[in-house]
Amino acid sequence: MTRQFTAGVGRRLIRDERGVALPVVMFVGAALLLITTVITMRSISRIDATGLDADWETALHVADTGLNVGLASKHITISFDTGETLPVFASADEERDWALSAAQSASVTEAGVGEYALVVPVGAGVMYSVGYVPSRGAPGVRTRVVRAEYVSDFYQAKGALTSGGNVDFLGNGSLLDPSGGRQASLHANGTVETSSNSTIEGCITSGVSTIAATGDCEESPLFPLWQMPLVDPMVYYSYAEIVLCPDGVARAGPSHSLVGDSTPETPCDTLDPIVDRQGWSSKVTGGVRTWDPKHVDPGGVVYVYQGSVDGKLGKPGTPVTMTLLVEGLSGWETCTPLTSGSVSLSAGSFMVASLDPGSSPIGVIATGDVYYRGGATVQGAIFANEQVNYGGGPESYGPVLAASACDSYHSPVTGDTSLGGGSVINFGGNFETLFEVGIIPTSWNEL
Repeated sequence: MTRQFTAGVGRRLIRDERGVALPVVMFVGAALLLITTVITMRSISRIDATGLDADWETALHVADTGLNVGLASKHITISFDTGETLPVFASADEERDWALSAAQSASVTEAGVGEYALVVPVGAGVMYSVGYVPSRGAPGVRTRVVRAEYVSDFYQAKGALTSGGNVDFLGNGSLLDPSGGRQASLHANGTVETSSNSTIEGCITSGVSTIAATGDCEESPLFPLWQMPLVDPMVYYSYAEIVLCPDGVARAGPSHSLVGDSTPETPCDTLDPIVDRQGWSSKVTGGVRTWDPKHVDPGGVVYVYQGSVDGKLGKPGTPVTMTLLVEGLSGWETCTPLTSGSVSLSAGSFMVASLDPGSSPIGVIATGDVYYRGGATVQGAIFANEQVNYGGGPESYGPVLAASACDSYHSPVTGDTSLGGGSVINFGGNFETLFEVGIIPTSWNEL
């Protein structure tokens, strides 16, 4: 009886467990489904967040790319900007808001996974890049702003004669280093032609011609080409004492001993005081006013605005102490105006540099050519935005630069920069200028 009772109870328990099993299974299944749904939703949420985080990081890389491009553009073309005037900011947030607003109206550049816009204020020493991912106009766009500060890099003379074009160094010309060293080098971004009886106390290098390496001198052709500055006399305008103007009158420069230029950023304004021409005479030929220094006395720092100089300046035994800063007609930077901005010195001229900023005496700065018609002496550096021609045995002291940015039609020097006929350039090294040739970044951060 006991065995039967036990068996009966066991069968009832089994039947009872079968009745409970189905709801339990359904409950567990629902719970698992709920857990799976929660996990899936959290996973999707995390994927979305990860995507947003990735876009956020990518936007920074896109902005950095834009800043790299902007700094490279500014280094190559020092005048590059986007036209804004940089205001004074009370906080970094205010600066960021201004950069974002300025970038909103700027053009965007595609950078693969996003776009960037550059903001390069005029003359501010700072630029901004705004990165957008996936694009500026996309819904939910991720935006980052980076900024960089920079300072100008200035041209330093590396040798006695440097040209952005070709150089013909013929006859018995000489490049001499008075210090006894080997600094009186010759370099041309174009071709170099020399003769067997020329003397060069330094290296000869070219961006085109094949020249073997010797001693410390590199083998040519060299790459990359040497960067040439824009030879702009305006960077030295603050030193000008008198200014010779297109209307034939002389006006006070910023450094005039008695009266100063009340508008020191712009020569020959009608409000600038009229002063004595100090012996300069002029005439207009072909639409260009050309100034003759034959009877000049005294010297000083003379700025010729929108004109040229042609004549004899001083003579052996009675040199004229002067620096000539000569700017051509408007548009000379792009080689578009009539031939102007040149200096042509007649045989027997003798001038000693008056301008000596930082122990770097400057004789002539011209936006056009510098042309010696015969034996003349200039004790000071010579910088021409176009070409230089030494003929008839002239001699100069200081580096000579012929940037060869243009070759104006009917200019005094046509074709290559050339030296010959016993011409001599003396250069002992270490000469700095105010001509900008690029930039040097000094800081880089995110706003």
